Amino acid sequence: MKKCVIISFGFDLSGVFRAYSEYSLKGGDLIVLVQPEPVSPRNESAVKDVESFLSGLKSKGVDIDKEVLGVDANDIGSIVEDIGEMIKEQKYQYYLDATGGVRSVCVAFTILGIIFKDKIESFRTINEANGYITEVSLPTCAPDISSTKRKILYLLKKQSGLTTKDLANELDRNVSTISRHLSELKCRFLVKKDSKYDARYNLTYVGKALTH
Repeated sequence: MKKCVIISFGFDLSGVFRAYSEYSLKGGDLIVLVQPEPVSPRNESAVKDVESFLSGLKSKGVDIDKEVLGVDANDIGSIVEDIGEMIKEQKYQYYLDATGGVRSVCVAFTILGIIFKDKIESFRTINEANGYITEVSLPTCAPDISSTKRKILYLLKKQSGLTTKDLANELDRNVSTISRHLSELKCRFLVKKDSKYDARYNLTYVGKALTH
């Protein structure tokens, strides 16, 4: 299977160089540069340097693909959702590199590494005090979810804003049973109450990421 290295990218190219050499990237592999928007001129220049590096490799017969993913650095949840959808496709072996870029994106990478521990080959971060790169073994947050709870998650992914009664009707369960399941899912940060309508429920970004 091809490899995909997802890099929290600012303007330091070392993460790209490291990905190529240490993960032994070959033609058809993919590097995803995750950058906060709006992109600064310095960031744009760094992306052009990456393109120049990859172009040099291509001239030697190593054609590595590149994508740039612009994200809102103020919305960690949306970053987790966007990259999570990519990982759930399982088109590649995935590697997370949180050694550069902005801290909020690195936090999102850490959350992704925990949620998708079984789908991530490697998670790397950096000690900013001394520049030491380390591979981290993250815990898993994959909960032991009953079939009813999993059905609730799927229903809320299909249609957000459902009420306890809506879910009870869909699953042919009594309201008190569904209410108990929702309370447990809420404690696990998988569902949350709608910000405008307290009686309605939505998935959290963790719930969305865990629901295939």
